[in-house]
Amino acid sequence: MSSKKGKRVYGVQDIAKIFAVSTNAASDFLEEAIANQLFPVIKVGAQYVVPADAFDEWNIFTKPNRPAKNEDVAFRGTRGNDSFYTPSEIQKILAFSKSKTYCFLAKVYAEGKPFQVIRCGKNYRVGKVSFDQWLCNGDRTKY
Repeated sequence: MSSKKGKRVYGVQDIAKIFAVSTNAASDFLEEAIANQLFPVIKVGAQYVVPADAFDEWNIFTKPNRPAKNEDVAFRGTRGNDSFYTPSEIQKILAFSKSKTYCFLAKVYAEGKPFQVIRCGKNYRVGKVSFDQWLCNGDRTKY
């Protein structure tokens, strides 16, 4: 993360660290964020700059652990890993095959429910809080 005149910003490498994906997947994710207007992304040539405050407000994986407003919210490289499940973890939890897991996550991503999933390139990340709530309380009969 860098700072431009007091404003915190993320680059592709920072986004890749947050979601534990490659920089290519992070670039694909930022292209999708631009297309879907998820949060502000500035693209100049092949460089991306994302205002950290806007991204952190959008990011479903950091909301449960959000620090107080006056606390420093500097990037923590392991923050994302505590906040999401990977497809292989979902596969183990649900006892699905790999292909069934990816089909299921693609469907949940497309529908936007019953829990939170984002896609970074070809990688999926599942919000732990929303997945755990769905698993314990949700109606799983239709999935």
